[in-house]
Amino acid sequence: MVDIAKGMDCKVVKNRFEYFARQRNFALSQCSYEWIVCLDSDERITPALKKEI
Repeated sequence: MVDIAKGMDCKVVKNRFEYFARQRNFALSQCSYEWIVCLDSDERITPALKKEI
């Protein structure tokens, strides 16, 4: 997946996993956009939300 992301000119950052909250907070600190969408693995973006985004 890293190769795919780099091939799409995405920023790839690695961090040692300690626990979920710390990992999420680290990831959020790396973001530079005003809006961030966070999904759990059992969540999906509905067609209506996709259209709104």
